[in-house]
Amino acid sequence: MRKLLQRIIANPKLHARWLSSLSSLELSGAQKLARVAVNNPTADFLRHTAEEFRHAWFFKRQIQKLGGDPKDGDESLLSPTTRRYLSLIELHAVRWLKRHQRFCAQSCYLLTSYAVELRAEQLYTCYEDLLRTIDHPLSLRGIIREEREHLAAMRSELSSDTVLRAGAKYACQIENKLYAAFSSELEAALQ
Repeated sequence: MRKLLQRIIANPKLHARWLSSLSSLELSGAQKLARVAVNNPTADFLRHTAEEFRHAWFFKRQIQKLGGDPKDGDESLLSPTTRRYLSLIELHAVRWLKRHQRFCAQSCYLLTSYAVELRAEQLYTCYEDLLRTIDHPLSLRGIIREEREHLAAMRSELSSDTVLRAGAKYACQIENKLYAAFSSELEAALQ
């Protein structure tokens, strides 16, 4: 992914589409969290939801700061998988939880979000490192810090439940497959 990101950052139009893709992913996650938050309105859960909405806004705002047009719609995305990425992980998490008689919205949120937050922390760290090497004005340090906090909270929740830990491992396997498809689509978009 590092080489792909280098090529994306070097091209302002692709970089704007990359930021739009990240915004779309963050928005999708925030919307899913908001649906679960209706039944679990704890302060921590609401904070997580608000932060994900803010991340989506942040990426859209960066497009404007870089002189781009923060268009919406599929044409602004670098990968067709972007729109359904989280939904596909969630679908597999639901199926896994039902097979293990453990389905509830909170557990589904936990498995899906764990896999996504793990990837976000890795991807955003790589992206931030590349931005720093070229002295780019965009900084993801605040988002990375928040993603790490989200991940730590989920690890804490998973630590006491061996069944959900196994589900999180499964969700990560599904996410890895989707990430491979996402990366292939990014590669194709750069051709």
